[in-house]
Amino acid sequence: MIPYIFRRGEDIVIELDAPEDNISSITSIEAHIRLQKNQTLTPGDPAPLALVVIPRPSTSQHPNGWSLKLSANQSAHLIPNNIYVVDAKLVTNGSVDITSVSAMLKVTESASSPV
Repeated sequence: MIPYIFRRGEDIVIELDAPEDNISSITSIEAHIRLQKNQTLTPGDPAPLALVVIPRPSTSQHPNGWSLKLSANQSAHLIPNNIYVVDAKLVTNGSVDITSVSAMLKVTESASSPV
């Protein structure tokens, strides 16, 4: 999976399509971003950050889904030159379906940031 590239301190928005274009079966969704150091979290790792989940209606170009957003203020605290993993937990009629890795992103430093 090729990571999306974002600059630290800007809004980060990842689009997630609903499974089989059926958003009505999803009763809740939550999404998180975390630093990818290895395949598991260990004590001392930064806690995953919650993303704001915004429903996205279908259009002629995109199916139903969600926009997963991390604010510019939150992304300013991400560590530059690292890979982060975004995952989502969808609940359908009481059954949990975890999307293991919805996206990967690399955070870079903006040219205007202080050194």
